[in-house]
Amino acid sequence: MGALLSDAAVIERVLDHIDNKTTDVGDDSWREPTDNYRSQERHLAEIELLKRLPIPFCPSAALPQAGSYVARTAAGTPLVVVRGEDGVVRGFRNACRHRGNQVASGSGCVKAFICGYHGWTYRLDGRLRHIPHDQGFPDIDKSEHSLVPVDTSEKHGLVFVIQEEPVADGALEGLDDLPDLFAPDQRIFASGDNVSDVNWKLSMEGNLEGYHIKPTHKETFYPYGFDNLNVVETFGNNSRVTYPFRRIEKLRDLQPESRNIAAMRRRARKSIGRTLAARSPTMFAISTWLNPST
Repeated sequence: MGALLSDAAVIERVLDHIDNKTTDVGDDSWREPTDNYRSQERHLAEIELLKRLPIPFCPSAALPQAGSYVARTAAGTPLVVVRGEDGVVRGFRNACRHRGNQVASGSGCVKAFICGYHGWTYRLDGRLRHIPHDQGFPDIDKSEHSLVPVDTSEKHGLVFVIQEEPVADGALEGLDDLPDLFAPDQRIFASGDNVSDVNWKLSMEGNLEGYHIKPTHKETFYPYGFDNLNVVETFGNNSRVTYPFRRIEKLRDLQPESRNIAAMRRRARKSIGRTLAARSPTMFAISTWLNPST
């Protein structure tokens, strides 16, 4: 698929689906072998692949100033990304070069990373700055014992990391066709991590379709949205899925040029503390899935 649809084009397609009781569908149907969900060998191969593709790690807004950092695990490896004093975001393996203890947890803002085990201290650019009682390490060259870097970049309001030699563009393919997911003036209002004991593929697939809305979300989303009505767009390896709210009907009698969704979005951002919760909280929710796999 080429360029993504404009807001006006998405609204027109949604209204057409409402009138015809239809939804976007694929060109073909297929059956996925159950082994692709259960194979441990395939799972390990996928983890290795994820290390060699650009993976969305956190929003740039999570790193608003020098020393701001986020630490979490990606593809089984603890990582930390931090904004340096020069404004550049860098990523490292979250492991002290002495005994491998993690030097950061969660998120926050620091002037340096200090290992909680023996106190080895690292600058924001990863360089080893201080070793307590360094007379016990006469052969250590500090310049050769920086935190291990991982390739890190900022694009469209997101921080991407690549842990090993890249094999493809992954989630970055087609990303230039997408408006910035987070605007430069946005700030993080609240965040949290949730780890679920589920098959990640099944979980992801459930978020890519609206076929389940009424049976599964009959008391939450369904009273405000539609069952089995989506606009699905793909770009590169990624997809953008629109879930319309029922109040989109309010736009039906307006001329397309009068449907000022950008203004609605600005008002909505202001009213919710400038957090990005939906494409337009007034008319429809959107999920943008950046799929690293090739």
